[in-house]
Amino acid sequence: MGVASTVDGGTVGGERRRWWTLGAVSLGLFMIMLDNTVVNVALPSIERDLGMSLSQLEWVVTGYALTFAAFMLTGGNSPTSWAGGSCSSPVSPSSPQPRSRAVSRVAPTC
Repeated sequence: MGVASTVDGGTVGGERRRWWTLGAVSLGLFMIMLDNTVVNVALPSIERDLGMSLSQLEWVVTGYALTFAAFMLTGGNSPTSWAGGSCSSPVSPSSPQPRSRAVSRVAPTC
């Protein structure tokens, strides 16, 4: 059975990619949770050392979450911009012919 053979409608290589993708997403989620836990564990020390009030500590957590979200959005968009692709383009990068408008509305390229 070669790489191009099918197993339940998908390719063997596609199955491997799914597991690698699941592993990468799981690792990323674990790192996010671990990082958030570190910030929350550090809050009493931040309060004590910097003399912050409860509302200021809330801003620390909110600022951390907003900064992290901004970097996640930027990082998620970077491969598209580095490759020269565009989400609004009706032309798929893999095929030279334009996609129909109905397909573009249902299945965007990014």
